[in-house]
Parts: sequence; C-alpha cells; structure tokens
Amino acid sequence: MEEMEVPTEGLHEQINEKAGEAFEKKEMKWVLFVAISTALMAVFAAIGGLTAGHYSDEAMIKQIKASDQWAFFQAKGIKADIRTLQPTAFPNSTPADSLKKEQALIMEKAKSYEEESEA
Repeated sequence: MEEMEVPTEGLHEQINEKAGEAFEKKEMKWVLFVAISTALMAVFAAIGGLTAGHYSDEAMIKQIKASDQWAFFQAKGIKADIRTLQPTAFPNSTPADSLKKEQALIMEKAKSYEEESEA
C-alpha cells in the first residue's frame, strides 16, 4: 500500500522557500527589525517595572519606620504625663521634662522618615 502524502508537507516547504526568498530580497528584514525592537522594549519595560517596585518597597519601609516612631512618641508622652500627675509613684525614674525632650527628638526622627517616604 502506498502512503498518502500529507498535503501540509508541501505547503510547509513552499512557505519556507518563499520566506527565504523574501528575506533575501530584503522584504522581511523589517520584520526582524520590528521583532528585535519589540524584544528590547519589553526588556526596558521589565527593568522599569522592577525599579518602580524597588522604590515602592523602600517608601513603604520608611512609612512603617515613621509609624513606629510616632507610636514611640505617644508612649513617651503618656509616660511623661503619668510622671507629671504622680511624681511620687516613680521616685527613681526619668523626670517628665527629660521625657518631653526625648519626645521632641523622636518627633523629628518620625518627620524625617515621613519626608523620605514621600520622596
């Protein structure tokens, strides 16, 4: 029995021949240029996306640090207020005035983290 020839085999060969002829005639070189330029644009877009993600993560970390500093600021304020209201309850502890000074330094640090996060 004879094998039947698959009709697509002949088409495949013809397509390859025509593509080779077109490439030799410089008709297909622009397609190669478009493919390469598209690949390069995809690479640059990927690099840009990764860089943007990095800066977004850094901003989030700075915002978290600022939030932590504000919580520390509030804790120092509460301690200072308690020591002002009941100075005899904590005789050997840090005075309220010292806590207020520390609180001011903490506030400056928290504001600097917020500014870095916004930048």
